[in-house]
Amino acid sequence: MKTEIKEAVKNRVTTAFKGVTANDNYSYDRIDFIVDQGELPALLFYMRDQVGFIHMAHATCVDWFEEGKFELSFILWSPTDKFKVFVKTFIDRNNPVMENMDMIWPQLNTYEREFREM
Repeated sequence: MKTEIKEAVKNRVTTAFKGVTANDNYSYDRIDFIVDQGELPALLFYMRDQVGFIHMAHATCVDWFEEGKFELSFILWSPTDKFKVFVKTFIDRNNPVMENMDMIWPQLNTYEREFREM
């Protein structure tokens, strides 16, 4: 059953967002989507409103110093399907500008403040 859910989610997202890369090489219920920075808000709205990932469980930022970029990851949860999605994007470390995402999930405001302190 989870394999069917994984494939259905992957197909819906990669069909709706042509520039998204999907990684589902996990033995458990998880898919990672990598998206361009400009498409991140649309993808997060889509995941929440159209695909059922209504819970934003966590957000994190990784500093890839040598590569000159930050990796932003948003961990979403579907309570209906009991399934996890990581939505990732990369931003330039020398110009770390990102649109606010707290209009999607208000709790993201706390994470965004922490990111700015990096």
